[in-house]
Amino acid sequence: MKQYMVKVPGGKLLKLKIDIDSTKIKSIQILGDFFVYPEESLFELEKALLGVQREQCLDIISSAIAQQKMTLAGFSANDLNNLIQQAFEEHT
Repeated sequence: MKQYMVKVPGGKLLKLKIDIDSTKIKSIQILGDFFVYPEESLFELEKALLGVQREQCLDIISSAIAQQKMTLAGFSANDLNNLIQQAFEEHT
């Protein structure tokens, strides 16, 4: 499992532990000094990303955020997607 980090504009740290199996996300953990409400929805977002291919990531992230009625403080769906895309780029 590789780790990726980015300091999001506005000052929050977003970390990602991710394992990519050929073209799909095999495991993922989203960490950092941000806030997500409700807290348990972060686990649901991670679960939703399992098995997802690179091209589907932003749609899955956005859909999970809407379904879980998540409030993100410190990062956006695009920030998370960009970090995941970086992981895919380094994997290939």
